[in-house]
Amino acid sequence: MSGSGAALVAALLTLLAPHAGAQPDVCPRPNTQPLDLEATRKIFGPGLVAPQTLAPAFDVAAVVKAFPAPKYRCTVFNRTTGMSCRGKVGRYPGDVTFFIPPDYRPTDKTDLVLHLHGLYQPRANLGRKDTYDDMLKEFSFAESLARSGRNSILIVPDGGPGGKENKNKFDSEFGNEAGLRRFMDAASGLVQKAGLSRSAEPGALALTAHSRGGAAVAEILRIQCVPKQTCYRGAIKDVSLFDAAYDVTDGTHKNVDTFAEFAAEKNPPTRFRSVYYHDADPNRQGTLNGNLAIWRKLHPELPANLTDDELQTRFKAATLGSDTPATAIPADGPVFINSDQEHYPLLNKYLDTVLQR
Repeated sequence: MSGSGAALVAALLTLLAPHAGAQPDVCPRPNTQPLDLEATRKIFGPGLVAPQTLAPAFDVAAVVKAFPAPKYRCTVFNRTTGMSCRGKVGRYPGDVTFFIPPDYRPTDKTDLVLHLHGLYQPRANLGRKDTYDDMLKEFSFAESLARSGRNSILIVPDGGPGGKENKNKFDSEFGNEAGLRRFMDAASGLVQKAGLSRSAEPGALALTAHSRGGAAVAEILRIQCVPKQTCYRGAIKDVSLFDAAYDVTDGTHKNVDTFAEFAAEKNPPTRFRSVYYHDADPNRQGTLNGNLAIWRKLHPELPANLTDDELQTRFKAATLGSDTPATAIPADGPVFINSDQEHYPLLNKYLDTVLQR
């Protein structure tokens, strides 16, 4: 063996030899510190799934304490889907479910996502029971939030079944400044109490909606803030609609106007995402027409004499395809996605993609 080779072996033996006071026959204690997933993803990529034994970065016990039984029901933390807690929030007349993703890290001001579901009514011809529980089972909120990698808490209140004029609890509770502020004060207060945020005021509030929930989102966007009160409407810079932008919902086009005005905001720029399904039945193209109307308002430079077919051709050319990856979606501004999934399945397909940023 050469002199350099012998020196290398000697150096390795020195490193491997037990040092004074060491106990080589005792296994080291396991590392229970949360994994720095952001740093790890830089090495292994975004598809990394942490092991089930990895401790979450938030205090599960504090969450359970903030949402005590029997008033609330919390699931056991799962490394794949995180955990959720369901129960009453303030004076809101229905259950509310909070979804916490597995990789969530507490921040000074937490980003919240408020999802407003569509109408659910018994429809025997579709074999649907349509209750709040059925809706939570049908749509993969926990899985979608986890896949998105978004460090946000998803809040899904029960709007109840559609009643007279297809209205539900969202219209009465969130259609005015006081109602929205009362609900968000209570919800964000619980998030802070659970140790998920160091402030009761959210850093940002994003809105997502499916079907008829889009009308309630439009009502929220028309809210005017009140001086000296927390302005939740002012915190909304991110809106995503899932087959929820109808051309006419109340005999006017005011919801189309509201969405177009929001999507056109530039200072700061907003994120407006709208996924729609082009139904072959002309009588079921309400969301196609709604999205087309929004897009048309965002492009006043288009000739006024375009035929409907010409306008639709230009609109389709400007929309993203059904399998557009999240990385190809622009960070800001209005985005329209033409879904290959029908009205109900499209939420599960696109929610995680749209939530990514």
